[in-house]
Amino acid sequence: MDFKKIMMSPEYDFLRTNPRLGGRIILLGLGGSHAYGTSNENSDIDFRGVTLPLRSDLLGLTAFEQYEDSARMPLPEILCHRPNGSGIF
Repeated sequence: MDFKKIMMSPEYDFLRTNPRLGGRIILLGLGGSHAYGTSNENSDIDFRGVTLPLRSDLLGLTAFEQYEDSARMPLPEILCHRPNGSGIF
């Protein structure tokens, strides 16, 4: 499976267009069953990564913990507070 091609598909445009993610991602990798080698034909694709904080995060004006894409998950998009201001998704 070509994961780089999948990440560049329109379905994953949020990685490039979301203000908290696009241009701020410093580490992006594969997670879940594909990373563990236990995937099957019904497995979804999980990407995990780390983003640079915004200036406003560093100043304590805003905070960001994680981004969960609601199009693929039952939970709504979550932007939570994390004391050190780092972003994970």
